[in-house]
Parts: sequence; C-alpha cells; structure tokens
Amino acid sequence: MARLRKAYPNFTLPTSHFSLPIQIPIYIKGDEGMNIEKFEEDIGHKFNDINLLKTALTHTSYAHDHKVESNEKLEFLGDSILEFVVSDYLYKNYQKLKEGEMTKVRATVVCEDSLYKVAIKHNFSDFLYLGKSEIRCKRK
Repeated sequence: MARLRKAYPNFTLPTSHFSLPIQIPIYIKGDEGMNIEKFEEDIGHKFNDINLLKTALTHTSYAHDHKVESNEKLEFLGDSILEFVVSDYLYKNYQKLKEGEMTKVRATVVCEDSLYKVAIKHNFSDFLYLGKSEIRCKRK
C-alpha cells in the first residue's frame, strides 16, 4: 500500500475519514422499535421491500430466538456485489493501476474494518435485530 500511496498521493479510500470508536452500543429492536424511515434517511436509500431489509438486519442470534431467516445468505450475496462494484469503479477510475494493485486496494476497501467504519458512520447498530445471547455477549 505504501507504493500505491506514493504513486497516487491524492488517492483516498472512501472510508479513510471515519473514526473508529472504542466501544459501540448494540441495541435490539423489536418490530415496533425500528424506525425504517430514519434508517433510509441515514443511508440515503428508499427500500422497496421492507421485509428484505428486516432480513438483512437480522443477526443469526435473533433469527434463532425468533425462528426467522437471518442475514447470512444476503451477506454472502452482498459481499459479492460490493466486490464487483468496487472492482468496476477501480477499473474505470484508476486505469494506471496494475491488476495486483487494484486487488490490494479492493481488498482494503471491502475488508471488515472498512465496512465496520461505514456501519459506525450510519449507526447500523441502532437498527440490528440481535438475539438475547448476542446482547449479553456485547454487554460483557
């Protein structure tokens, strides 16, 4: 990455300006507690299928407790789509980067730490459906 930064000093990763807090509060939201309009406003997107959104925000622990589908399959699909979108963006906008360099930048952008920073910025934790076991674990 140092070589990339030297070659492209003006290049910044989309998440580079987010700060990483030490501790994040995690809340469980029942169906009545989730403010979908607030979530949509925070991320700048209006969802067509609210049930799909709820599934996307449903942690495995909550799904197990309430016998509903978790977000695991959607997470798998989303990871693939995100990787494709970032690849397409890098290919079109950074044509001087070599393939290996693009791979490194993409890996940095779509890694867990970067996505975590985006989730913090948009307060995703306020909208997650978490099971009792996960809440107990987060409080310790």
